Amino acid sequence: MNTTNPESLRPDSGCSEQPLPILRTTGPLDRLETGPLLRLVAIPGAHKLEFHRRELVIGRHSSADVQLPNREVSRFHCRLYHGDTGWQVEDMDSLNGTVVNGEPVKHSPLYQNDVLRIGVYLFQIDLGTGEERGRARQILPHPALLTTGSEDEKSRAAA
Repeated sequence: MNTTNPESLRPDSGCSEQPLPILRTTGPLDRLETGPLLRLVAIPGAHKLEFHRRELVIGRHSSADVQLPNREVSRFHCRLYHGDTGWQVEDMDSLNGTVVNGEPVKHSPLYQNDVLRIGVYLFQIDLGTGEERGRARQILPHPALLTTGSEDEKSRAAA
């Protein structure tokens, strides 16, 4: 039997002031896993989702490990997994793509303080290492860097 814990955060797009829910589905075996630590910290709001497992799927579908019920999120949007070289993200052919630190990715390593965008949701990666270094700083990147628009649009936004 799955339990659902609703949490909320605001979208990064600024299109709505209403909080967007995060539904996290966990089964009884999740509590027994002792894999490497991964925390997804919602931006803004600092809601933390903590996992001690080697793999999880994020999407809109009810069987996803983390449910993000928003139409910008595909049913099975991306997969986070811990491999030989650390945490990785893999886009699962989502319609709107997966973005790490403002760059659309199909597959990418994840480092401490990276910013992961899934639809309108933003998460800062916390690997529990206590390190402050990473490709992204604690400061949220400029919203123009988080879009998947064309290079021309990004250049105009930066000017």
